[in-house]
Amino acid sequence: MEKSAGGATLAFVKSGVALVSAADGRRIGRSVLEGNGKCCQDCHTSRRSYPVAERHRVAHIRDVAPGAAREFVVAGRIIALYHVNGKFFAMDGVCPHAGGPLGEGTLNGNVVTCPWHGWQFDVTTGQHCLSSAIRHPTFPVSVEGEDVYVEL
Repeated sequence: MEKSAGGATLAFVKSGVALVSAADGRRIGRSVLEGNGKCCQDCHTSRRSYPVAERHRVAHIRDVAPGAAREFVVAGRIIALYHVNGKFFAMDGVCPHAGGPLGEGTLNGNVVTCPWHGWQFDVTTGQHCLSSAIRHPTFPVSVEGEDVYVEL
């Protein structure tokens, strides 16, 4: 399935997540489609602004096994949730390199490797493992009882 939105083409829609290609055919990332089939981002030139952090229940503690990663859609954003040494960490789930799914990456200790091109990030800080100039967005996580919450 393909749709056009502001010069970008949305294709391969799966569970509300779409691969996004520019008009010239370059893949520019992934996005979450809203219920009306429109992309949640403004033509992929800027992300939605979230001026006030809101707390969202993202998972049950058993939804992400120790040493594992998982992708969730929370408030229209793709979030990667990681379970490292008994603690949970959340990052923006879209790799800044080419839009790969960080929640589907390999987790080795506290380092996730993007499955598309191998970019690596420390999930506890968002710091890129090779470049100090790149820090991927992270989000505060809390656990209450058996529920995991993230602030966006």
